[in-house]
Amino acid sequence: MLNEHEDWVGTAADLGEMACQLLRAINLDAQDLTERLVRYYVQCSVLDRPMKAGRESMFCYRQLLQLLVARVMAADGWPLAKIAAFNQQ
Repeated sequence: MLNEHEDWVGTAADLGEMACQLLRAINLDAQDLTERLVRYYVQCSVLDRPMKAGRESMFCYRQLLQLLVARVMAADGWPLAKIAAFNQQ
């Protein structure tokens, strides 16, 4: 399922929306995946910094995977600092 999205690129809002779709496909809660949460995760180093395309920040497949992993780990009770450390490996 994830291999279908290897060429995915989008904004923070697009990233939240795509992650919601994928999490719902595996029956996980995805209600709070907003652009604001994506930007917070970047600030906390849970997600890699996005590429810049002019004035727009663009996210790619790696950040999509990081966001999915972060949400699964958070649902399992992992603290954000540990999730960030895991995602930066």
